[in-house]
Amino acid sequence: MKLVLLLETDVAVERFLAMASDALPAGERIVRATEIVGESKLIVTLPRDAGAELVAREAPMVLPGGLTALASYYRVRDAAALEIEMREGAANVEREVVLSSPS
Repeated sequence: MKLVLLLETDVAVERFLAMASDALPAGERIVRATEIVGESKLIVTLPRDAGAELVAREAPMVLPGGLTALASYYRVRDAAALEIEMREGAANVEREVVLSSPS
């Protein structure tokens, strides 16, 4: 079974990122991908790197308008990603994006 950290505070996120940056092999990095979930809208960002590994998630954050934000942290070599926006259950927009390393 694979374990994924649940980061519940800003301090936990900062400590995780500091420890991860010290421990990663050359050429790898941690990137943050966000999902926005609502009653009729969903935006998902998926790393393109076939070897991407989910390593941590932040506790869900409730946003105005009935939306929920879910932040995930992946260990990757390539920061390319696909962002998919769905409305009413159908893909509305797809974009190529580059994930940034959180600071």
